[in-house]
Amino acid sequence: MYHLTSILVFSLLSILTRVDASHQDPLTVTTTSGLIRGRARIVLGREVHVFTGIPYAKPPVGPLRFRKPVPAEPWHGVLDATHPPNCCVQERYEYFQGFQGEELWNPNTNISEDCLYLNVFAPARLKGGGQEG
Repeated sequence: MYHLTSILVFSLLSILTRVDASHQDPLTVTTTSGLIRGRARIVLGREVHVFTGIPYAKPPVGPLRFRKPVPAEPWHGVLDATHPPNCCVQERYEYFQGFQGEELWNPNTNISEDCLYLNVFAPARLKGGGQEG
């Protein structure tokens, strides 16, 4: 599972860093599964393109529960990847409330078994990567 996830993340990062020149919106990219629209964020003073909630597998519910992930099917239209996806089922860590970084440990979106999504963060400008700036 870890190996499959690593391959998927690497593939999506490779795909998402190439913006399709036919789109006017630089935050809409073309992948092998379809178009994805993200959003721009400033992180540590640099612009980052953020794509959240990209499905990499069908939801593991019903007959797919406790089975190997089944790849997500391509979609039509533009996938809105501007909202955080569901968190996987987990226990909230409440032993030391209010510590710095608590939001990284505790879910801050809906909890669901339907949680097989990727969040991709790509630099808006790459030094030496063929983009100017």
